[in-house]
This record gives sequence, structure tokens and C-alpha cells, in this order.
Amino acid sequence: MEGEVTGRTERDVVRIDERFISDSWKAKIRIGDREAEARVPSYVDYFILKVSSARASDARDIATLLWKNGMPEGLKERVREIVPCAELFREKLKESILPIIRNKRFLHS
Repeated sequence: MEGEVTGRTERDVVRIDERFISDSWKAKIRIGDREAEARVPSYVDYFILKVSSARASDARDIATLLWKNGMPEGLKERVREIVPCAELFREKLKESILPIIRNKRFLHS
């Protein structure tokens, strides 16, 4: 298995490796009157995808994930494994996500 999730720039990539697949699980979701099966990534991989996306709506999701589940175990190592441009991941966290979460309006909303 080889694949990737790409973002808005060439450097914006998260690799889908064997571990990404093996650590995920199957979940059934209902769409109208039908049921479909979908793969759900592990917490650490989902967290990496959310930070890599770095949309304003992802900041709220990330804050909730951290509040409910804490920091994903092995995050730094996993970023090194599946994010070719790890400095971009840190950049997005520091420059896009954290400023939103630290904003007083966010904290009081």
C-alpha cells in the first residue's frame, strides 16, 4: 500500500503507509437508508491530518481532541515517518492552529 494525502502546496503531504492502514479500524456509517464501511485512522494519524490541513475549523477539532484525549503518543516520531516536510507541520501548528486556540474569543466561545 502506498499513497498520500496532499494539501494546497507541493510540500503539503502526509504519506499513507502500511502502519496508517494497520492502525486504522473499520466503522460502519449510515448514509440515508444504506450502511457503508469506512476506515478510521488512529488517533495520532488523525491528529497529524488535522494539523496538516490547518483550516480554522480544524483548530476547534484539534483543541477538542487535546482536551478529551491528550497529546497523541509518539507524535514526533510519527510525524517524521509520514510527513516529508516535518518543519511545515510545526509551522502550521505554531502559525495557524495555536494562534486561533490562544485567542480570547476562541477560549470564551
